[in-house]
Amino acid sequence: MNKIIITSILFLLASNLTGCATKDKGQIFQSTLRAYERVFRWGDIPKTNEFRKEPVLFTSADKKRFKSIKVTDYDTQQIEPDGELTMNVTVQIRYYNEEYMREKSIEDNQRWHYEKEKKLWYISSQMPKF
Repeated sequence: MNKIIITSILFLLASNLTGCATKDKGQIFQSTLRAYERVFRWGDIPKTNEFRKEPVLFTSADKKRFKSIKVTDYDTQQIEPDGELTMNVTVQIRYYNEEYMREKSIEDNQRWHYEKEKKLWYISSQMPKF
């Protein structure tokens, strides 16, 4: 009888530890998405390289153009897991360019990968075309 109780307790402890690891990965993903959104909302688009393993090379012309882009809405529409370590995210971005003063909308299809060793999520998809 004691062996059954001890086995049950060990099983519950192992289940809880496994659940915490999954929850931590999910929490890290959510906080990474919020941080990435903040970078876009504040117009610091070149700073998105902090979320990439392989940075995008921005020219001085790109950086100048990004300064005139103002994001008015960043709406995460869909988050879809693609296996255990990859997430596909669809975001609708509304913005305007100060030079033209006309609001536009683009869909940004993002692909995120989790690196277990570093416990970090990285985006690997292309930058949206503003």
